[in-house]
Amino acid sequence: MDVIENADNAYWTLMAVEEKVKMLQAYKAQMDTLYNQTRQALNVGMATENDLLRIGIHYNDMNYQLQRATNGWKICHLLLCNTIGVDPATELVLTDTVFDIELPPTGGADIQARPELALMQAQVDAGHQNIKRARADFLPTVGLSLGYTYFGNVKIDGEMGIGPLSLPISQEFKQGIGVALLSVKIPVFHWGEGSKKIKKAKLELNNAELDLAKNTRMMDVELQQAVNNLNDSYLLIETAKDGLKQAEENLRVARHQYEADMLPLSDLLDAQSQWQSAASNLIEAQTQYMIYHTRYLRVTGRLDAVAME
Repeated sequence: MDVIENADNAYWTLMAVEEKVKMLQAYKAQMDTLYNQTRQALNVGMATENDLLRIGIHYNDMNYQLQRATNGWKICHLLLCNTIGVDPATELVLTDTVFDIELPPTGGADIQARPELALMQAQVDAGHQNIKRARADFLPTVGLSLGYTYFGNVKIDGEMGIGPLSLPISQEFKQGIGVALLSVKIPVFHWGEGSKKIKKAKLELNNAELDLAKNTRMMDVELQQAVNNLNDSYLLIETAKDGLKQAEENLRVARHQYEADMLPLSDLLDAQSQWQSAASNLIEAQTQYMIYHTRYLRVTGRLDAVAME
């Protein structure tokens, strides 16, 4: 499940960077249009050199962000290739085109399916068995063995002579022999070896029980944190969506007003920057939700089963 979680995180991070590259390319198209319009306006005396310089500053900053995003995509691509064990030159095509955001769980989550919990419980069970074995090693033992041996088809032929007379004789043997063995082992003196072994086994059991209790509490805290993160990130997505809608509407109005000479260029550039920031915030919020969702499946012990489906 650790491997699956790492691969999932690398996957969603790569998708987030891809979405940011697309968003910055759309932003670049807006800046290209605005730059060309302003340059044409400058040629006919309806714009100033200062307007063109302002656009150039934003344009250069946008190009810098796009270059950083592109470089980030390359790094994320290499990371995902390394995580899933393919050649770095492999072309990866992400199957998801949009973030599939689901309502977070409302309750009923627990840690009972976690393999770590089952492993620690198995160690406690083994501790109980070790105590029984330690006690058994220093208790009297009785062994009983029963056996039976049968032999037959043994025939002896011959002659028996008495004086001038000789008589033939024949004898056949069929017989069984039973055997019973009884052994008793009684420990006599071991200088406290038995009590020390039993005490050691009890201490090991106590440690296993303490580890189980401590780690169970830690996993409960981990689960609660995962649920909280999932709920918070879902609310953040809703907030980011509202912010993007407002930024899009603000940019639409700013463009109309600028084209009607009712808005200064600086305000239009600010509206474009706000749209870029809002779009970036939504991508980051959606990515974080997918990573938190994977983490939630991990801490509930269901990530392996979901991945296999």
